[in-house]
Amino acid sequence: MTYVVGVQPTLSVWRPGESPLPPKPWSGRGRPPSRVGRADNHKPISAKALAEELDAETWRTIAWREGINAELSSRFAAMRLRPASRDYNRPEPHTEEWLLIEWPEGEAEPSKYWLSTLPADATITQLVDAAKLRWRIERDYQELKQELGLGHYEGRGGGASTTTPASVSPPTASWSL
Repeated sequence: MTYVVGVQPTLSVWRPGESPLPPKPWSGRGRPPSRVGRADNHKPISAKALAEELDAETWRTIAWREGINAELSSRFAAMRLRPASRDYNRPEPHTEEWLLIEWPEGEAEPSKYWLSTLPADATITQLVDAAKLRWRIERDYQELKQELGLGHYEGRGGGASTTTPASVSPPTASWSL
């Protein structure tokens, strides 16, 4: 499944090109080890720590849409790496994904982080467009609620809704045709 999902700066990740250690060799006794491992000198780091290690040349200014007064842009860095979240419970490491980091100019630290399964040949501009697409989706959802009168409708069951599904269905059906 292709996705772009916002993550916390505390997300543990392996540096690009690194992955967890393979399962320990079987000693001949008991069940053979099947989980990947870590060592004191081979551990993942947080996404924030990785962002702070990046060189200034890694960051690119990218614009993603027109704002009210000016083009919206910020500094971004993207890299392929493996998430490390709970991988010590897995028989194999997580697959490589994109980590996209936004660090606006003049800010003390990065502001946003995303993981994405876009293809490995995706450009940083494509990653930023996909990450910033949520704004458009939220705006379209708000317009849809206003246009079709869905603002008062609750999709869950219960007596709190003032609009019934039957009264909402005809406009929705005619709108979708």
